[in-house]
Amino acid sequence: MPIIDLVTAERVVGDALSVDLASPDVGSASTVALHFDNFADGRGYSVARQLRRGGFTGRLRATGDSGLDQLFYLKRCGFDEAELSDAEFALLKPIHLAPIPVALQPAVR
Repeated sequence: MPIIDLVTAERVVGDALSVDLASPDVGSASTVALHFDNFADGRGYSVARQLRRGGFTGRLRATGDSGLDQLFYLKRCGFDEAELSDAEFALLKPIHLAPIPVALQPAVR
C-alpha cells in the first residue's frame, strides 16, 4: 500500500515506530502510525490532536481504513502521511488534499 505525504501527495518511504501512546518513548519517535480500524473510527483524529497539542513534533501516519475523502481532515488534525490502497492511490487528485479553500475552525496544522 502506498503511503503519501499529505502536503505534497508524493510517496513516502520509511517505517513508523510502533509504541504505546502512554509511553515516554512517543516524544522521541520520528514517526508514529495511528491505525483506523474502519472508516467510521474517529479515535485516531482525537489522538493525533492530543499528540500535537502535547508537543509531539515527529511525523504522524494514518494507516488502515481512512479513505480519500478524509485526507483533508487527517491533515487538519495533525497527520503528515496517510496509507492508501493501490486503487485509492490511482484515483488521488489534488482536490482530495484541499477540497475546501477556507476553514472556519482552527487546525493543528
